[in-house]
Amino acid sequence: MIRPDTQMHASDYLVALCAMVAFSLGGAALAWITTPRPAPEPHYCFRADPPPCELTVRP
Repeated sequence: MIRPDTQMHASDYLVALCAMVAFSLGGAALAWITTPRPAPEPHYCFRADPPPCELTVRP
């Protein structure tokens, strides 16, 4: 049972602050990892391009 005269000390605040920062960073990283990314733009090749370019030919 917590006594009524118990006070939080600086180290307690520091631990709480570090825990909040860690949880927020972990949540942000998880959201960033699980967010679907848009597909990259298709690379269009022009007829003047050298022969290795053979993905999508445009006039």
